[in-house]
Amino acid sequence: MRRICCFAAAVLTLRPAAGAPLVEFEEAAPAACRIEVRTVERAARPVSRYLYGKFTEHLWWNVYNGLWAQILKNPSFESWELIGEDWKRIPEWIRRHGFPERFPALRVPEASGGGVAPWWVPWGRAAGVNYSLDGEAFNSERCQRMAASSVEGGAGIEQPVFLPLHRETRYRLALYAKGTARLRVSVQAPSAELAAGELEVDSAGWGRRELELGILRGAVAKGTPLLLRIELAAPGAVWLDQITLFPADHVEGFDPDIVRLLRESRLPLLRFPGGNFVSGYRWEDGIGPVERRPTRRNPAWGDFEPNHVGMDEYMRLCKLIGCEPLICVNAGDGTAREAANWVEYANGPATSPYGSLRARNGHPEPYWVRFWEIGNELYGSWQIGHCTAEEYAERYAAFYEAMRAVDPEIHFLAIGQDEAWSAPLIARNGKAVRTLAIHELPGGGIPPEAAARDVFEELMAFPVSLRAKLRGLGRLMQEAGLKPSLAITEAQIFTNRPGLPTNSTQAESLFLAGLIHTAIREGELVEMITQSALVNHAGGLR
Repeated sequence: MRRICCFAAAVLTLRPAAGAPLVEFEEAAPAACRIEVRTVERAARPVSRYLYGKFTEHLWWNVYNGLWAQILKNPSFESWELIGEDWKRIPEWIRRHGFPERFPALRVPEASGGGVAPWWVPWGRAAGVNYSLDGEAFNSERCQRMAASSVEGGAGIEQPVFLPLHRETRYRLALYAKGTARLRVSVQAPSAELAAGELEVDSAGWGRRELELGILRGAVAKGTPLLLRIELAAPGAVWLDQITLFPADHVEGFDPDIVRLLRESRLPLLRFPGGNFVSGYRWEDGIGPVERRPTRRNPAWGDFEPNHVGMDEYMRLCKLIGCEPLICVNAGDGTAREAANWVEYANGPATSPYGSLRARNGHPEPYWVRFWEIGNELYGSWQIGHCTAEEYAERYAAFYEAMRAVDPEIHFLAIGQDEAWSAPLIARNGKAVRTLAIHELPGGGIPPEAAARDVFEELMAFPVSLRAKLRGLGRLMQEAGLKPSLAITEAQIFTNRPGLPTNSTQAESLFLAGLIHTAIREGELVEMITQSALVNHAGGLR
């Protein structure tokens, strides 16, 4: 045994073998605790590495401004109407990060946007400047138009940004533009300009422009909020679309800190792309040239989905960090045919219709994705396409047959959750049910005035009750003539209450340890765990 990790709520005293040095904590404890470690005995079976997986989802800062290195928000200048009432979250983010205080000129637009796209705000005091969201876009529905007969006093747009200046000083900006204008692009600190460059635009049609911005190392403190500004350096009119800003050290589009940390963690398995997100996701929107992918509304979380990170990017990330993918398909408002096409894109030969599409996108060899989960939390009223247990049993049958016809070797996971939900699924599908996937997110109903210590102890005891649930589902499968197999594909503390143990405290570490230990003790019953989540959400990297 190379490594032993022990934790206990009480003071721990270790009594080693005779002749070995004594290691103990001298603070008095209510009772002694003795642990024996028999290093010469082997467990009946090795601990599966799949119990140490993770889950990621297109949820606010998890993918974008998380693992994906591109910095700007709403890069295709879509309108407020695309996300409806959820535009109100954007000014709240700006206020929470202190931008109005640091930049008094930065104003938060109302829902109409005043002709400027969400996340972007007008800048300058030049008279006669016209801003509009134009329908003649390079891609998607809208683009940003700026026109000015005079630029005296400044005329342009800007966006709050955070740059990883602790490790990188060079930033590469690219955008599509048309019109006649001279653009000045700059990075602004609260009291100084950090970098600037110019772009010439003189074209009736869309063309790509690129610019590199360099910032002196140590110019601002780590974490300082900045502004990316695009201004008209001379009178003119310009249309802007599909703008991106990457640090020069990105790793095939991904944040190098995230890639490094995930490699070091030896992550074995990564579930994606959802989560609630997947139940409204069209996977074909996320393939092909990035600049040609449509921006959609994220219906689960009320944000823009630029589709910069799709199937090929996720597979690239799995390769970079050395993990295996688990794909959850859209069984909410999606169809069995869409899911089967996704399987063919992933695993089909280059001679198949979707395999050839994958080859044209730069991946002639199949990805050979083994694990596929059919749907996400469809038992819940919060889920797009939620349904009854009987309806899901029929839906699973359709997806299973369509996907298996493409690749009979793939390993299916079905939504399990509890015995009442799973019984119709098993009765309808029999041996087609290979693994039941459940989600464990305790704490959602705990009132904010609850005592933190009581909540902590209840959460630490959760694995005890979980054991009964796992065994009940296992018996249900066994009685139907199936080999019991379960997967916990989402897990986190879900109190979300300041002052209580949450998924961003060390309670989450102990909670996860309890789940893993429970799975180990149940032998082969629990096949995998993919804990929530990867970056900037729940127990993930921050």
